[in-house]
Amino acid sequence: MTRSRKAEVMISNNFQAGLRLAAVMVMALLLSAPGAGFAQAVDLGQHARLFDIKEEDLRRRIARELLEAPNPAAALAQSADSYLNQLEPARLGVAQRTRTRWQDPSVIAKEDIEGPIHQSDGSYEWGVLVRAGTRHNPLDYVRPATNMLLVDGRSEQQLRLALDTLQATDRVKVVLTAGNPGKVSEVAGEPIFYADSAFIERFDIRATPSMIGVGEGSRSRYLAITEFSESDMTVAFVLSAWNGIAEEP
Repeated sequence: MTRSRKAEVMISNNFQAGLRLAAVMVMALLLSAPGAGFAQAVDLGQHARLFDIKEEDLRRRIARELLEAPNPAAALAQSADSYLNQLEPARLGVAQRTRTRWQDPSVIAKEDIEGPIHQSDGSYEWGVLVRAGTRHNPLDYVRPATNMLLVDGRSEQQLRLALDTLQATDRVKVVLTAGNPGKVSEVAGEPIFYADSAFIERFDIRATPSMIGVGEGSRSRYLAITEFSESDMTVAFVLSAWNGIAEEP
């Protein structure tokens, strides 16, 4: 048996042993939970017809299935893959032209935000950090270290663009708007994220592929939401549009 094969077997055995140990711990917790042992209670009597509970306790069912599964690791992997395959795809079109839309990320505080405030003597005192009703731009405090490249995971061309960009720079995170992020992550060799409806709405994503970056100069306090048409779906062009595309005169 090769060294890599031995490692795989060892990992698999350890993983399965860990799952079985977790299941035993769940059962132990269930048996020690209120109602499983002695407890003090007051008999209030019967005030209506009683019916037997037919459904199996969900916690006991999970523990039982873990113990009974012939291959727990495979079962969990299949369950995870099934979930990822059923993620709701965003209803976005394909970018028809290359352009950058500038977005002001400022927010208005709905209420006072409190926290520790550094004092001149080096100590901290609790106080108001942000007053309700005031407007603040996150880019005034922190600049993102990476850009986000959003692609439709069902498009071979867009996926290729994402994977090639990951190879070209370590300053980009790939976010799928459709498709299975788990399978893409296996190919990419690093985490792949998924955009839910709140993400799409927050950044006003209208088409793919799109990249979320930060502007420069007079646009330094704005997010650059850049869409790439089919002819511009190249790594070189994506890198050239890192901080947005200048507006045409």
